Amino acid sequence: MVITVILGLVIVGLLGFAFWQNFMQPKTETAKKDSSSVITPAVTTPVVTDPMADWKTYTNAQYGFSIKYPADWTVQEAPTENGNSFPSPLPDILAKSPSGDDMRIWINIVDGWGYTEEVFDIVRYTVTPSAQGIVLSDRFYRAGTPKESSLGYSIDIDFDYGGNKYMTLSTGDNPDELDAGEKVLTQIISTWKFN
Repeated sequence: MVITVILGLVIVGLLGFAFWQNFMQPKTETAKKDSSSVITPAVTTPVVTDPMADWKTYTNAQYGFSIKYPADWTVQEAPTENGNSFPSPLPDILAKSPSGDDMRIWINIVDGWGYTEEVFDIVRYTVTPSAQGIVLSDRFYRAGTPKESSLGYSIDIDFDYGGNKYMTLSTGDNPDELDAGEKVLTQIISTWKFN
């Protein structure tokens, strides 16, 4: 009989322990297991890099406009040089790349100062200027006539705004670099703002 009582107490004790273990003990371990099994998808935001983020800004207070240009270019107002061997009056502003390509800006130019277009691959655009900036459209391309000493390219963007006539011209000595030169010039023009 004593064995039956001891055996009964052991069974009741084991049942009590099992009940306490499953129903009375805090659920921290279960909560940890459940939260670790939930997979939360990672949210990725695409990184958009601005190719012109490190560019410098040129501001012309006299004519009330600004443009950005590549950080490794140099800019001079009323330069003493024309830039590439492109015969023309001196520009008001000359921006030059380390490779020698350039962008010239004339303001209030007189039409018909003349140059020999035939030696250049020529690109021209229709331009729509506004206070918000400049929109380029209707790209025109014409292949130049090869000549021994005067191969190259020119990209011409001219427009009237606020009573002033603006002409930008980018040239390079190598017509194979036209696409790269045009890309940089159109990026520069896209940053043009009237103040």
